[in-house]
Amino acid sequence: SEGNLSEMTLEGLISDACVVTTYVKNEDFSSIGYYGSSLGGAISLLVAAQYQEIDALVTWAPVASGELWYKDFLARHPEAISTSPKEALEMYR
Repeated sequence: SEGNLSEMTLEGLISDACVVTTYVKNEDFSSIGYYGSSLGGAISLLVAAQYQEIDALVTWAPVASGELWYKDFLARHPEAISTSPKEALEMYR
């Protein structure tokens, strides 16, 4: 993906993954697999639920709850507590 991290949205990430899935599906590959870690794991789960054509799915420590992830992030980065969620995400690496 390209773009500014501060402009990233969950809906945009899901949409991007759906565009790729549709493209690959239309290219008539024999199988389609997804791998995602952390937030990518959550995205891959959400996209795989929409496409019967996805044959394999591997996730590594997927984010199961955005709220819990954000609270954990703030606990690890107390300097982000006084910022907006958008500004905090800009600090994420």
